[in-house]
Amino acid sequence: MSVRNALIRHSPPARERDSILTPVHLAAALLQEAEERGEAADRRDMPFGIPVDHIPIVKAGIPALTIMRGTLQSLRRVHRPDDSLDHLRGDGVVRTVDLVCGALERLRAQSRTLER
Repeated sequence: MSVRNALIRHSPPARERDSILTPVHLAAALLQEAEERGEAADRRDMPFGIPVDHIPIVKAGIPALTIMRGTLQSLRRVHRPDDSLDHLRGDGVVRTVDLVCGALERLRAQSRTLER
């Protein structure tokens, strides 16, 4: 069974655009790792007005993005009165953590290469 993860980005602060750790680099590493693992993944822009957890993190100057599975309908439930743990199954958590760890390792290797 394939899990479709949507990688939703937010523009990095200007001072971080030349860094190896920007949302663009994070998304690229995640997409490469997903492809290598045979996981279906897409990068999509966030529809305007839908609050997600990474936005205040990015506003604080820390590169971030949201990884989620679902449809636009499920995205509309996020941070709304009908948002509840009852809607979560948790069956993709381990695979997502593995995906993120692989992507971070990929970025670490790229950073080491640039330092040489």
